[in-house]
Amino acid sequence: MESEKHRSVGLICLASTAALLSLVLTYAGIGLFFQIGPLLNHGRYKPDYYPLGHVVLVLAGICLLVAAWIAAAAAIDLWKLRKRGRSLAIIGASILGVFALLAIVLRPVWDLQMGVLALIVVFCVEVIVYLSLRATRSYFEAEPRG
Repeated sequence: MESEKHRSVGLICLASTAALLSLVLTYAGIGLFFQIGPLLNHGRYKPDYYPLGHVVLVLAGICLLVAAWIAAAAAIDLWKLRKRGRSLAIIGASILGVFALLAIVLRPVWDLQMGVLALIVVFCVEVIVYLSLRATRSYFEAEPRG
């Protein structure tokens, strides 16, 4: 019988969260592509959109799908206790935290969206701190087989 490291509850929660985030980002990216078709139909009462808007929607959809792929890779690697998963999770949480913090700073009114953004920033800080702890880093020291 091989001695296998057991995952902590925190790592299981992070891998699950990354997997769910991957699904949400995939749904949003595909949804953007479905929005492009109706925008191309020029109706009598519809405003005309600039072609640059269509390009931006396509690029945003591609970016969301790439982010979904990265989140899925992070989820799989966190589950398999690979160093790459830890790095992807730290980098992803840092980027998400910076964008949420930027949205908070640029928003003049405190409302429900600001509260959600504040929770996202707190969550990102918690993820970074948790993955930086010595006990958590020890899970990723030796690469597991399989």
